[in-house]
Amino acid sequence: MDEHESLSKMFKNIKLEDEEFIICSTEIEDNQWTILTTRRVITQNEAEFFDSRIIDLKTKNSRNFKGFGNISFVKAKIELHNGLEIPYFIETGEPSMVMIYGIQTAMHIIPRGAEWIEKTEQRYKNRGLIK
Repeated sequence: MDEHESLSKMFKNIKLEDEEFIICSTEIEDNQWTILTTRRVITQNEAEFFDSRIIDLKTKNSRNFKGFGNISFVKAKIELHNGLEIPYFIETGEPSMVMIYGIQTAMHIIPRGAEWIEKTEQRYKNRGLIK
């Protein structure tokens, strides 16, 4: 089963483009989730659906991602260059860093183009993180 076939049922209507891959996801309920791909941030929040290209992301606010108050997830926000804000979900505590670092990395590396991606890949290889 490839990555496209193994998506959970709540993501069944998401169509990934050629060479677009899922980086990470947060699944709260069937109607509350976020997916970060190599090209987009996609969130469903109840009846609202948001789909934004990474290149359009301007800033993020991770809110109470440490989970103070014994909460299991947070609805954070991303501001787009056009001034609109879209929500994204983060599991609190240690798992929060997957989505936070994923979005942070995507916002800083992907819009800079292929050369920046290649430099980052080389740094990871030099550190022994990837082959």
